[in-house]
Amino acid sequence: MLQANLFAPRPPWVAGALELLARHRFLTARQLAAALGRAEPEVAPVAEALVGEGVLQTLAPTTLSLAKPGSRAFALTRAGLACIAAEGNPSPSRMVRPLTSSFTLAHELLVNELALVVRLLDARGALRLLLWETRRERIADVTHLAERGRAVRVPLVADALLVVEHQGQRQGLLIEIDMATVSAKSMRRKFAGYHAWWSEGGPARRFGLTASRVLTVAPAVKRLERLRALSIEAVDARGSGLFWFLPHEAVDVVAPERLLAAVARVGKAGDESPRPLFPP
Repeated sequence: MLQANLFAPRPPWVAGALELLARHRFLTARQLAAALGRAEPEVAPVAEALVGEGVLQTLAPTTLSLAKPGSRAFALTRAGLACIAAEGNPSPSRMVRPLTSSFTLAHELLVNELALVVRLLDARGALRLLLWETRRERIADVTHLAERGRAVRVPLVADALLVVEHQGQRQGLLIEIDMATVSAKSMRRKFAGYHAWWSEGGPARRFGLTASRVLTVAPAVKRLERLRALSIEAVDARGSGLFWFLPHEAVDVVAPERLLAAVARVGKAGDESPRPLFPP
């Protein structure tokens, strides 16, 4: 059972923080605070104290140029997993290992940020969250493209599958969190693969979705525009309403309403107007 320290009693929200870490594997103090409805200066020292007690460990992203300031993350240790189990809550099957997780931490923190943003919007009634799935085996698929007279296998492994209900309509979004580390050639092929898969009825076959989009979240305006241009090239230079793009700053757990602002771009030739991801 999660026991409070006699000399420094734990605040009542600590159990909720550990549950969040069990669900998302690692989060920053900023993310924990926003998800709990607390102030970061209140949450950060308690998280550090739990590190000292051996309940939590810290991880730092190696892609520092893309990480937000203060983005060191907290994760459960074996003792933290035991605390979760003792409270009868679901826990991860394994402990997060710093040496194998730190390389992709900046990317995973952005995936988690989007998950938290959507949950907060659901709690506020802005949309209804039906599914958030990140397990590779649940969302991966494959398609084939004809290139120079031969069939090329294109794996399609998104970072997450988001299914929401908005204004009575069920919509699915395959989420791609871009960190500007994948080549233009690979991204163009991926966009072509997604369009071929969509044209073949992939979303309905794989997920039972009739309304679906591929949402790419990109780190900067220049990269976003480059990816959007590649998605247009990939579909006969016409593009497709299948592809949507958002800047990283539109995903902010401190200001979740930014996700609904008119800042999304569509990967269609001649369609230059920013628009909301979900129409008001």
